[in-house]
Order: sequence, then structure tokens, then C-alpha cells
Amino acid sequence: MVLIDWVFLILAWVIIGIFFYRLYQKKIEKPKLWKSIVVVFIGLFSFSINLPFKESILNIAILPLGIFLLYLVIGRNHQGERWLRYRSFAWLGFFGNYVFLAFALVTPYIGDLIYPKDSLSTYISSIKDAQVITIHPSASSNSINETSLQEQIKSASEQEIVSEEWYAEAHESLEIKGRKEKFPYQLVGVEPKVGSGLHTMIYIEQDGKGLLVSTQKRQVYFRTEQPILMWEEGDGNED
Repeated sequence: MVLIDWVFLILAWVIIGIFFYRLYQKKIEKPKLWKSIVVVFIGLFSFSINLPFKESILNIAILPLGIFLLYLVIGRNHQGERWLRYRSFAWLGFFGNYVFLAFALVTPYIGDLIYPKDSLSTYISSIKDAQVITIHPSASSNSINETSLQEQIKSASEQEIVSEEWYAEAHESLEIKGRKEKFPYQLVGVEPKVGSGLHTMIYIEQDGKGLLVSTQKRQVYFRTEQPILMWEEGDGNED
């Protein structure tokens, strides 16, 4: 879970807790505290519909199943007196679903501000253990240029992923001189921005200027002005 998700989850519970405190304090005949808390949690249970939203799923509470259950258990006894004492806490639990929903609607937009998807610095924050490994025979011997990488992390620009063109290039090279992989290197030992919750695999283009970042949910392609690789003498970039 992303750091911002944890923060908003805690804030949601704090808001529910504030409403609970005020509601409990207003009760002239106060019910048992622990029972009131349990009722709130049971009140959260509901029949919900799931809707896709910004690469996540929104749970929208429709039917208060927890309230129905509580009424069946405590609402029919003692002429409903117990139900009247706990009813407001049950409804607080149900409406707590909409507190979580409100934060779920806001979280992606705040997340995009803190962890912009179109910035390479989101995916590469620390490079102290950065290394490059070859993953295809067409790769030339080289090493990572840490200075160049550090300088260009913030200036790298996102480019469109043109899968069909890349496939055509690879097919053409296969017919002419054997297959030439477009991304024959992998960048390892780098860390994404703290709290992003990202798990990345980063591939480097033949010319050392392109980086294809794969995460759990997307792929992003970046181009740098200068190569981030240093080719060994006599091996050079063929492009």
C-alpha cells in the first residue's frame, strides 16, 4: 500500500472517531462504550457496487447489511429500547463507508501530485547501487554512467510507446542481420521514490538514451538527452 493510502486511511478513521466521540457524549443514557464501538464496526458492513476509477476500484455502499443484522439481533428485544440506544452508532458505521469513499476519490489526484507518473524521478530516486546488466546477445559491453543518470533523471521526457513500430524494427533487423533487441539492458539497484509503493523493472534502449519503466499497472517510456551508459573502448554503440 502506498504511503498516501495509509495516511488517508488513518485520517478517515480519525474523522469517524471524532463523530463517534461527539455522538457518544450527547447520549444522556450512555450505552457501554465497547458495545458502541462494536456496533460501529458492524454497521460498516454493506452491500456495495464496485466501479473502476483511476487505476483502482471504488466501493460504493448501497444497502446497510450491518444495520439489518444489528436490528435482527438487538432491535426486537425489550420493545426496541436497546436498538434505540445503539441505532445511531450503527448508522455512523454505515456512513463511515462514504468517508472512506471520499478519501478514495481524492487519493489518486494527491498521489499524482506527489508521485507524478510522467517524471522519471518517481521511478528512480536512489542510484547509489545502480548497475546495468545485459539481457540480450545483441547488447554491447558497457557500464552505467552514474553522473549522466543523476543529471538527467529530472530532465528526462516521457515519450509515447509505439509498440507496433518497435516490433516492425525488430522484425526488419531480424531479416537483415539477425534480431537486434531494442531494450537489451536492464537497470538494477535503483530505488523508486520513498512511499510510492512502486515495484519497477527498468530496461535501457540500445543507444543508452531510452528507458522503458514497467510497474504493476503501467509501462512508461522516457528519453534522455545524453546516454546513461558508458561503452567499453572499441565496443561502442552501433546506432
